[in-house]
Amino acid sequence: MKLKSKLTCTIFALISLGQNFATAQEAGKSITDKSIFGSINKDENPLSGLVVGVRKGFSQKAKSTAKFGDESLSDSTSDFAHQMGFSVGYSKNKLENFGIKTNLNYDSFKFDNEDDETGEKFSSFSGEGNVTYSVNKYLIPYAGLNISKFNKGEVIKELNPGIGYQIGITGEIANNFGYQFAYQALRNSGSYEFVNFEVNVSTLQLGIVAAF
Repeated sequence: MKLKSKLTCTIFALISLGQNFATAQEAGKSITDKSIFGSINKDENPLSGLVVGVRKGFSQKAKSTAKFGDESLSDSTSDFAHQMGFSVGYSKNKLENFGIKTNLNYDSFKFDNEDDETGEKFSSFSGEGNVTYSVNKYLIPYAGLNISKFNKGEVIKELNPGIGYQIGITGEIANNFGYQFAYQALRNSGSYEFVNFEVNVSTLQLGIVAAF
């Protein structure tokens, strides 16, 4: 009788332990699936929530247009480099559906100069909004508009904010960690010393992103 009683107690103890373990495991899962914006199913919503990124540009080009009354003069150059870009934003993607992707960006550039090892630097801040479509969690094309302001550079910082665009592809490499490949075009315009200027800076960019 005592043996039967002990066996029954042991069985109930094991059942209780299993229930507690399952509850703890489920609680841990719910924490994992939460971002600072609320619960997100990472399998159905890849790279969603708070997303931060870093990127490097290549194949860059700048085109400037100066207008003097009815006359205009245009010039373009590729003699500069995109040094580094940083971004922070919010994304909400859903498999086989449309989503959104927003970012605040900082991009740093440097002109090549044989007489100056550092070269002239310029940089920009921009905000962007995009529409995404999640083909799968590894392939998420997107496109949208940005508004930017060059904040460093001898003449370019005097120009007014302008509207540009970007088009790209992002996707997961591992859980909450992914890649980004994009074409970005920034545009500013304004008047400097009685001359109207318009500057367009475009780059191809490759970067990594992480979602929280």
